[in-house]
Amino acid sequence: MPPSVSRKLSYLQFVCALMIIGLHTAFARYFEPNAPWTVDLNTAVRNVYDAAISTFFFLSAMLFFRSDRPRTYAGVLKDKALTLLIPYVLWNALYLAHSTLRHYLVHGVWPVLRLEDVLLGLTFQPANSIFWFVKTLMGFVLLFPVWDWCVRRRWPALVLGVGAAAAVCVASLEIAYESMIYWLPVYLMGAYAGRHRRALMERVPLFSRRLPYALCAAVWAGWALLRPLGHAIHYLYWLPAPLLLWALADGFASWPAPPWWIRASFYLYGSHLVVEHYAVELYLRTMGTSDISFALGNVLLPCLCAAVALVCGAVVRRLLPGVYALFTGAREKR
Repeated sequence: MPPSVSRKLSYLQFVCALMIIGLHTAFARYFEPNAPWTVDLNTAVRNVYDAAISTFFFLSAMLFFRSDRPRTYAGVLKDKALTLLIPYVLWNALYLAHSTLRHYLVHGVWPVLRLEDVLLGLTFQPANSIFWFVKTLMGFVLLFPVWDWCVRRRWPALVLGVGAAAAVCVASLEIAYESMIYWLPVYLMGAYAGRHRRALMERVPLFSRRLPYALCAAVWAGWALLRPLGHAIHYLYWLPAPLLLWALADGFASWPAPPWWIRASFYLYGSHLVVEHYAVELYLRTMGTSDISFALGNVLLPCLCAAVALVCGAVVRRLLPGVYALFTGAREKR
């Protein structure tokens, strides 16, 4: 991958990580009672932040399928065990231990944990709830030969993607949000871009004029604001969002080489729920619960939470680099 595209990717992933953190920190309940305009602003910002979810699925598939080197199914599983499975188990174990200890410190008694609950929390029902994303991603990896066959032939991927999107848009079918079917269209889009449109996706800049970038920003923001109008609009927003963000991220290509903390998007994703409570408490004690504090919190809260997580990460990375590598899937070495 060209250095300019690598920089663009790293900074975009960092911004998306901040957006994900914003979805899990900037809640109206922290600032009650709220003025109506602050709730409307929070809803609009959260709709914009929501684009990060589909963008991570898209980028994961694009990077996975951009390689032309021969890969065996066993080799893929071995590689993804290091980058996904081991971090998945470790982050869930850490979150379970943290929540158990916090329950004791707050209530003075240890919670009752059955072995069954612990095993489920480490596997099929992640204790760190945001790791539903990684669980779904591992499901896609397990079916790698299927997606590879479909994407190489193009038309099966199109049929599957359109079919899955149509099924999700039918509200009565109630396709689960965390399911592979729900995210299959955007995953196949990323896989197709990586396999067949690599030259286009790695072109910097994508456009020679500013107008297309302005249109991308307008479509992204406009569609986000239209999401409350219906279930289908709400879902279909996720499909073009990764392409719009990828185009808008062109400016990052000329930025300096990203430091480690910019490239720590996976660490931020895994750690932020562990430190979220402390970051929110610090923010509320410092800024209060006024309407202005709520409005600013849409941006400041995710930044503060990320800063707290990164300070902890810097300490672990310095003192226990092997542990940091295990929790992040050794991504710094890749």
